[in-house]
Amino acid sequence: MSAEGQLAEWWLAIAPDLRRSVRRYGLPVEVQRDLVQDVAVLVVRHGAALAGKGDLRRWALARLHWLALDHLGGQGRARLRPLGGGQEPVVAGGQEGRVALAEVLDLIGRLPERQAASMRGLLEGQSAEAIARQLMVSPATIRSLQRFARQRLAQWLAEKETEA
Repeated sequence: MSAEGQLAEWWLAIAPDLRRSVRRYGLPVEVQRDLVQDVAVLVVRHGAALAGKGDLRRWALARLHWLALDHLGGQGRARLRPLGGGQEPVVAGGQEGRVALAEVLDLIGRLPERQAASMRGLLEGQSAEAIARQLMVSPATIRSLQRFARQRLAQWLAEKETEA
């Protein structure tokens, strides 16, 4: 059997596990299908490097997990409304971005040390791999630190909005 045929056979065996796994994130059915399809595309691109069906299953479940978290993170940011009311700082035209950045940087400074460092690296445009080398951790740890940091920042910003 060809490598592509073997990979297709493995995919057919693990696809039900992926569909079952993605349900736990509470996403709409069409989004669940899209995420599983995104993983299928990644399998086609990177599947040749995988050693067997078990290796493919673990790899695909991990990719699906991160894609689902990325999707959920995007939803959280979309739900946040801009600050409103008279509590916004008064700034000269064109400087709103600087004030917002200063506010976010202040909040990042309140995060735990490794989360703050990973978010500063992200703001500087560094990849997860580059930040991981600096902090001497794995890139997966950086993605996790950034995910928790984004959640905490969103929570603080939402709290600030309700105070206004």
